[in-house]
Amino acid sequence: MSQIPPLNSLRVFECVAQHGNFTKAGDELHITQSAISRQISNLESFYQVKLFNRERVGVKLTPQGKALFEEVTKALDLIRASSEKILRPTAGQSIKIRTYTTFIAKWL
Repeated sequence: MSQIPPLNSLRVFECVAQHGNFTKAGDELHITQSAISRQISNLESFYQVKLFNRERVGVKLTPQGKALFEEVTKALDLIRASSEKILRPTAGQSIKIRTYTTFIAKWL
């Protein structure tokens, strides 16, 4: 049976990778830097690899982190696109009928 990593941690990972900074990612996701750090730690434990190198100012992806980021971004983009299709009403979902008022009054 294949294992699925914690999905919330993947979302946090993508945000940190984009910003290169735990605090900025936390601001975007409206969670603390500590919560960001915990989510990344959970993901690193799941994969048993280091995903970021902590630097003086922010973080930088490791080679394994870069590879994961590319795949996670594709997957989350697909989920975002699917959600937009479902949430966005389309013109094909409604029917417009034009008729005389007397017809509507008698038949509808």
